[in-house]
Amino acid sequence: NITVRVPSGSLNDNAWHKVVVERRSRSVKVTVDDLSQQIATTKGTFTSLDIKPQNLLGAAMYSLGGPSGIRYDVNFQGCIRNFVIDQMKPVESYLQNDADYTMYGSTTMGTC
Repeated sequence: NITVRVPSGSLNDNAWHKVVVERRSRSVKVTVDDLSQQIATTKGTFTSLDIKPQNLLGAAMYSLGGPSGIRYDVNFQGCIRNFVIDQMKPVESYLQNDADYTMYGSTTMGTC
């Protein structure tokens, strides 16, 4: 688990925030608004993630919710824009009707 504390104390302030998660080998860095950051090391010996384009959005489902037939703890509520994983943009691809991407759960596109 990584906890990043922000100067304002909250991200629930009706403003957009930049959150960057970077993984290099077993090191994970989370940066919020280019100001606050925390670095941690993953457990185990895995040094990379193998995320294929067709499963890219699925990689984020733990945070964003998932297929209704599968029980996920939804631990994110809010708006996302410019969502990038490994230089790929799954939300943009979905909106461009890319057949490799499917959206699950209660979502609204284009508004916040």
